[in-house]
Amino acid sequence: MKSDIVVRNDNVKNSRLITVFLASFHLIYFCYLYFSDRNTIACAIVMLLAAYGTYCFIISKTKKERAYIDWMFYPVAAICWILIKNYWFAGICVLLALFSFHSEEKIIFSFSSEGIRKKHFPFSLYTWSQLDNVILKDNILTIDFKDNKIIQAEIEPDNSIGELEFNAFAQSMLSKTSNI
Repeated sequence: MKSDIVVRNDNVKNSRLITVFLASFHLIYFCYLYFSDRNTIACAIVMLLAAYGTYCFIISKTKKERAYIDWMFYPVAAICWILIKNYWFAGICVLLALFSFHSEEKIIFSFSSEGIRKKHFPFSLYTWSQLDNVILKDNILTIDFKDNKIIQAEIEPDNSIGELEFNAFAQSMLSKTSNI
């Protein structure tokens, strides 16, 4: 039996809140540049940021979701900083894009006879011999390690995995490794 379980990612909300804050800061700063210098590059930057914000709003309405600014804001902001020749802030925006992208990914645990593979940065492979217990109950996945480390997370509602079958598989894998 091989199955993937998607667990809820609680970092998405925080990441999007930080992105909205930083997008507001960028917009205010570039508007200030435009009105203080009447700089045509600053005008182009404000228009670029406004176009990106409009794009996010239209996409959210077509998907019937709440409007939000995703990780793609940071490459747009990096281009803006490059246009005014501030390469340090452009580099910081690229790093923020990487962090934001990884914080918004789905967290997936893949269970197989080889072990449990965490398919989210930082990637991990846990063998069954490292584990003391694995259980899925009431949409909560609990992975208990022999070294007293615990991973516990709520699974996404769209997972179509049966608790009884999953728990039977996990217990059979754990009993195989304890018999060796």
